[in-house]
Amino acid sequence: MLQRKSGRPRDHGREAALRLVFADTWSWTKLASLISFVIAAVELLATFFGWNLILSTHALQPVDQLLHDVTGDRTFSLQAALSLPTVLRFAVPVAGLTFFVGTVLGAVSAILYNLIVHITGGVTVRLGPER
Repeated sequence: MLQRKSGRPRDHGREAALRLVFADTWSWTKLASLISFVIAAVELLATFFGWNLILSTHALQPVDQLLHDVTGDRTFSLQAALSLPTVLRFAVPVAGLTFFVGTVLGAVSAILYNLIVHITGGVTVRLGPER
């Protein structure tokens, strides 16, 4: 068995410990607004493409037929009542609310993190080789 010349144990690399003790509120707000904007855009696109998929597969025809059979009213059409502009008139405010609430939550979470850091000391991240 080969021995090392020095009696010290072998160092397997360097390790760094970082502590996050402050979160910039404005940076978290900007990041939260960017993420909220992407989520709102995905909501709008999913609504648009989902509605077009429902229309192209004629999924509302059985529901219309059921409503006609139950109510006896042949003049009402669910497909006409829930047209794409009507659906988007509902989806756009929901997407706007998603954007607003997400941005506010980002700012509030940064403020709360900065308050909690005084109690907990922050989050410690260790960087180094696996053991």
